[in-house]
Amino acid sequence: MFKNLDADSMKFLKRGTIGTIILTIIMVLIFWALKLIFKNVDFFKDNINMLHVGLGAAAGALVAILNYFYLAYSIGKRTTTEDEELATAQYNLSRKIRRGIQIGWLVVAIVVPFFNAVAAIFPLLFPRRSIILCGIVDNMREKKQGTGGEDDQQ
Repeated sequence: MFKNLDADSMKFLKRGTIGTIILTIIMVLIFWALKLIFKNVDFFKDNINMLHVGLGAAAGALVAILNYFYLAYSIGKRTTTEDEELATAQYNLSRKIRRGIQIGWLVVAIVVPFFNAVAAIFPLLFPRRSIILCGIVDNMREKKQGTGGEDDQQ
């Protein structure tokens, strides 16, 4: 399925997937910590069920990762299509499908009672954020190692 992707695209896919999983785990831990800290507050005691948080977070992360993989597949398909108009039309269609998947998931996350809606929706934001964080970390590593550009080689 991903044979059209180059090494950089696969690297971003891997980073986005791992980052989404890590950020989802951090989010669940934040929910857990808030539930422990505010255990006497009625809102947290009555409305935050950790099973629902975990189910929503896992399902939301899965939707986010699959949506991210579909994005990579669409980009790979676009770069290998010879006809520019066809490639643009296919990519625009895939963008509409991906948005539809996200909107559909938002509705499911809100309507289904055994998902915590916030925990189910937040992972949709994580693939892009994890790529941004990886870029920041890479830049910090390059500056720390002194391999920031051509000026260092002269």
